Amino acid sequence: MGNPFLKGFPRRIIINFLEMKSVERRFNNIARRNPFWSSFISFQEAVKDQNFSRRIIMNYFNKLVEKDDYSKAEKKQIIAYLVICSSTQKKDS
Repeated sequence: MGNPFLKGFPRRIIINFLEMKSVERRFNNIARRNPFWSSFISFQEAVKDQNFSRRIIMNYFNKLVEKDDYSKAEKKQIIAYLVICSSTQKKDS
């Protein structure tokens, strides 16, 4: 049946909404359980093996990770690394 509130919304919008809430919820749970971890490490654990899109990772990285936890010059490489961490199909080393 599904949620009647979501009836009429395109499926992709519903999935994006659920993914976004999932990132934030996972991040908050990890940060709460590990208060001495940086926001970056908590975020990395939140996206690890979850298959989040680059766009979702980038949006929530900007929202959740403290600006002094990373170098602005390295932000592109950090996002690329997080996308790899999020992937469940890793390349063989």
